[in-house]
Amino acid sequence: MKTSADLLGRLAKLGPQPAPPFESVPREYPKSAVWVERRLVVEGQFRGWTANKLLRQASFKGIREDKPTQEVRLE
Repeated sequence: MKTSADLLGRLAKLGPQPAPPFESVPREYPKSAVWVERRLVVEGQFRGWTANKLLRQASFKGIREDKPTQEVRLE
């Protein structure tokens, strides 16, 4: 619970942004999605990618304080 409250507080400080930070957004994303500025790096785990470039069976593992956002790349 502490981690989720911390993450929620950090995200609240970053958003909301008026538009998604992507060229296109898959229609599967809910209209109620809130977009935030890309400033946090998180570690996650997932099974694979869908045909629409969505993560399959994704889970949040934690916030990465040691890695700048500029170093993050699509696998």
